[in-house]
Amino acid sequence: MNLLRKSKLILLGLFLLASFSFAVPVEITTWAELAAINDALSGDYILVNDLSSATTGYDTYASSSANGGAGWTPLGEPIIGTFPGSPFTGTFDGDGFSINDLYIKQLDGRSFGLFSWGMVRLAI
Repeated sequence: MNLLRKSKLILLGLFLLASFSFAVPVEITTWAELAAINDALSGDYILVNDLSSATTGYDTYASSSANGGAGWTPLGEPIIGTFPGSPFTGTFDGDGFSINDLYIKQLDGRSFGLFSWGMVRLAI
């Protein structure tokens, strides 16, 4: 193989490596970390343990007394009237763990969950 061909192959390989994102997902271990996803809705996240009423931060973020009685604030802002909202566009990998005891009060008859809306790609 001549030197020019080798150089082209090396450059092609470097281009391909630079074209792909090898982002390490942010590990979620507490309710506070889960709630903080709202600050970076396009990030990559992985749950590394179960979350429940026994997990640190439950009363603050996910119980019936959290957020003035509204409970959990869903990830991503919903579309309300003409307000376009901010969808979750990242990735969330449950990695076989579970999220339990989540309290969500319905707003104006609309249903919400862990995510309010978005292009959610879940790997559970």
